[in-house]
Amino acid sequence: MFRKIARLVLALSFAGAVVSNAQAVQEDTTHLKFKGIPIKGIAEQFRRDLKDKSFTQIGNSRSNILKGVFAGYEVISFLFTTPESKTVYAVYSYTMTKDSWFDVYDDFFVFKEHMSVVYGPCTHVEENGKSDYCLDPRYAKYNIVSPSTVSEEAANERFYLATWDTPKGFISVMTNKAEDGKGRLLISYVDKLGSQINEREKKQLIIRDL
Repeated sequence: MFRKIARLVLALSFAGAVVSNAQAVQEDTTHLKFKGIPIKGIAEQFRRDLKDKSFTQIGNSRSNILKGVFAGYEVISFLFTTPESKTVYAVYSYTMTKDSWFDVYDDFFVFKEHMSVVYGPCTHVEENGKSDYCLDPRYAKYNIVSPSTVSEEAANERFYLATWDTPKGFISVMTNKAEDGKGRLLISYVDKLGSQINEREKKQLIIRDL
């Protein structure tokens, strides 16, 4: 009962966050957004924008690792930049670890369901390497084993992934095992135009060495 109540509270807080983000997504026609911030421009500016949203930097003043709250979750976010212009093209965020993998799975399905509100049905979902198309938000429709049907000992061996391939870029949510063996989520946003810049700059660096 407690887990059901906790999940309901989490879903309500997530819904408020994604509705706000959905409005931001509709306003922008070029780049993916993270926390309402377009994933573009130099890292210094992107860090400032995140700090304006109460994120704090981890490390020195040039560090691209920041800690804050995303959709109701405390996360550590990593900014990925292109090799030359230092343009931000991706943001990877890890949630804090949890002792129970069942709680991690609950978080995954809440995230997947509400992400679909913002970005539409996911491109595909995967469980332990088995994938299927995501035409319905309920995982039971894809023959994915409910976390409640496996033991806690076996739970940390399971892997869940949902992706959205959008015109602006690629988004994914997956379960992830931390170094201490505990579970967490990894949420990634990869901007399409930024990725093109990244590939172009990497190619230019290679050509210079030839």
